[in-house]
This record gives sequence, structure tokens and C-alpha cells, in this order.
Amino acid sequence: MATTAKPETPRGMQPPDRKPVRITVPEDRKVRYGDPFFPKVPFQAIFYIGATFAVLIFLSLASPAPLQDPADPLNHASVDPKPEWYFMFLFQLLKYFSGPFIPIGTVIIPTIVVLLLLLLPFYDRNWARKAVRRPVGVASMSAGMIIIVFLMWGGLGFPKPDFSTTSTVATGPGGPVSGGGGGTTSGSISPDVQAIFTAHCAACHLGGNALGGLSLASYADIIKGGNIVPGPAIVPGNHANSVLWKVIQPGSGQPGGNRMPLGGPYLSAAQISTITTWIDGLGKKGASGGKASGAAGSAAPVSFKNDIATIFTAHCAACHLNGIALGGLNLSYAGLQKGGIIVPGPAIKPGDHKNSVLWKMVQSGGNWPGGNRMPLGGPYLSDAQVNTIATWLDQGAKNN
Repeated sequence: MATTAKPETPRGMQPPDRKPVRITVPEDRKVRYGDPFFPKVPFQAIFYIGATFAVLIFLSLASPAPLQDPADPLNHASVDPKPEWYFMFLFQLLKYFSGPFIPIGTVIIPTIVVLLLLLLPFYDRNWARKAVRRPVGVASMSAGMIIIVFLMWGGLGFPKPDFSTTSTVATGPGGPVSGGGGGTTSGSISPDVQAIFTAHCAACHLGGNALGGLSLASYADIIKGGNIVPGPAIVPGNHANSVLWKVIQPGSGQPGGNRMPLGGPYLSAAQISTITTWIDGLGKKGASGGKASGAAGSAAPVSFKNDIATIFTAHCAACHLNGIALGGLNLSYAGLQKGGIIVPGPAIKPGDHKNSVLWKMVQSGGNWPGGNRMPLGGPYLSDAQVNTIATWLDQGAKNN
């Protein structure tokens, strides 16, 4: 029996007895945008987070942050506060906008930058990934990073930052002192100088270390000197001829061929001044580094302008100098004679340091006039500096 074959549906046409056919594109021919989230994105995040963490561990082990003195907002002359490095560029920006223009650096410019970043998806519609196809975006971001690095580098003190300043070494205009004319015992190391040695020279010349044969552990070791530059490292009473003084000077021509501390950071001008005063004080007869004995006649003359005012400038300027008179007390010579409000009457008693309010307020014991030891909150004066004040008072507290 013959059968009739159903005619074939022409290509491109749909028979009326069937539903519409959905034409699909094979999976391997579909156009894809971007990459799948897993596993690429999670593993990339893990890699970069781990790399950053490893770098931070390396930096913390290679250059650990030293423990310094607690923050002291009253000690403006001795403390040099700095923001964290990732905020440094913002603080450096303030150097270019001062006075009435400060809001430009603190509000306007940061706000513009934040808005540009927030609006980035709306005004940058370029889907290209290659840098050469995004010249505007790459150039603007590169310029921004260069500006940030420049500001940060300037704030850190290019080319070599000096973070050696602490609240134990004053850096005021007059520099720290170690007791003026009567500030140190002949044949001993001043406490201020010893603190400098401990902070900057310990790796090579303290704790059993004697690089070049030189140890700074005792006065006898310093007089003995080292091997590279034979002979005593200091000439008592003459800093200019002392090897110790020469090797810490800026410039060239240091004995031994290298400026110290080796490789830096080098000592500040205030620290060099402290060592200079100590060396010169070693040559003065009757100098004493302990507590004041009251024997003013045996001590070298102490000057108010050169010795006492220098101590005040380094440690007391924030509250009692330059037009400031906290508690009514100004530490000019006339202000000392007038005294303050909290402790009425003259702050000094010529010829009698023990009954002078000025001397009592800087002592290490209790029962200070006014209830607080000065400088308020510390760091307090060294024994050598207290002794200098006592000697000046016993010598008549002259305005010399």
C-alpha cells in the first residue's frame, strides 16, 4: 500500500501546527563580559591581602618603632609630633595654605577629590582595560599619585627624616643645657650627654661594644680613646680640639673619615650644643654635677642670660615666656622678682636657693609651692640644670 510522504517544510518557514521555535546561541559562542567571580576574584583578594600582610611584617621586623616618651602637649620645645605616614600628605598640604586660606587645603581640595572618585562610574564609561586605551584615566590617576607621594616625601623630611627628637632632649632655640658653668662633675659624664649616647651610639660604643676601640660607657673610656683616632676622645674645657666633638659636626674633615653616628641619623644642633657645654664645663674648677651644695664661692660664675635663661627657653617657654604668664608668673628677670599669683611674692631669694620658690618647684621631692612640680607634667630638669639654678641663686641671683 502506497503512503503519501508529508511534504518537507521549506527552510526558513514555520509549519502552522507547531509553536514558535526559539533560536538560541551555543554557549561557546556567547559574548561574555568580565570574569566569573569564583575562583578568580576570591583568590586574587587572598593573594593581595597576604602580600600586604607579609610586607607589613617585614617592615615591622626590619625597622621596629622605638618606644619613646609619652606625649606631652605642654612641652612644645622638646616634642616634634608627626602624623602617620598615610596622613602625611594632608598635613603637608597645609604648608601651602596658611591663614585665611587654610579651608582650601583642609576642606575644599579633599572634598573635590572625594567627589571625583564617587562620580567616577558616571563620567567614565570606557570599558577598555588596556592603559593605552584609557589615556585620560591613567594620566589623571598617575598625576594624583605623584602629587600624593611628593607631599608625603616632603612631610617626612626628604632626603632623610630625623625621628630622633624625643621629649628628653630639648630642641628649643637656645638648645638644651647640661648645667652651664657648673653643670657637670669633672671626670664624669653628664646625664644629658649619657642620654644622647644611649639613644644614638649604643649599637657601636655601649653595652660591651667598642667599634674602633672606643667605648662611651664611662668617662675613663672616653679619655682612653680608640684605635682609629689614637688618644683621648675629649679635651676637657676645649670642645673645638676634642675628637668627640669633631666627629659629630656636619661637613667634611671628621677624624677617622666618617661623621658620627655612622650612617646617621645625625645629632641635632641642640644635642651637639649639649655635648659642647659638657666638654667645656669639664675644664672649670669647682664644677659639680650633683645636688647643689650651697658653696657658691667655689663654683664657676653662672650667668642669667647665658645659663638660666637658656634653661627657661628650652623647658618653660610654653607657659612662662614670650608674653605667656601662666599662674601670673613670667620667667624674665623682672618677672622672677615680681612673682606670680598662685604663689605670691618673689620667686627668687638671692643668696638662699633653699628658700627660693623657683628652686623648690623644680625639685624631685614633694611639697612644691603651688602643688605641682615644674615643668608641668615633665620632662623635668636634670640634676645638673637644677644645680645650675641653685648656684645662680646662691651667687646672688644677678641679672648678668
